[in-house]
Amino acid sequence: MHRAIERGPEIRPLTPGAARLLRTLQAQRKSSLPGDLVFDIGSKDAFSVRFGRMTKKAGLRDLTFHDLRHEATSRLARIYTNPLELRRVTGHKDIKSLDRYYQPHTEDLAAKAIAYEK
Repeated sequence: MHRAIERGPEIRPLTPGAARLLRTLQAQRKSSLPGDLVFDIGSKDAFSVRFGRMTKKAGLRDLTFHDLRHEATSRLARIYTNPLELRRVTGHKDIKSLDRYYQPHTEDLAAKAIAYEK
């Protein structure tokens, strides 16, 4: 039987906009004690069902929650250009796993090469 290793809560830096949004959402909750969850997503299965219903309602096909992590990682890579910092922000275990999600825009890579030559 495989058991997950518990490592405790992980701390991730937030963009100022994300921090504001979380503070706003927490303030709207009836109970906002330290340690309270901002999002009560329930079990993994319940979340999966709700996510499927929401994407269907929005008219999205073949979109998984994992796809959102992929997109977020690529967007964050524009802010955190150092891969070690990006790995820390996204929570990827190592650079190899980060590389699977990071899809840079070829235009951005070309622009860096042009800027370097100047």
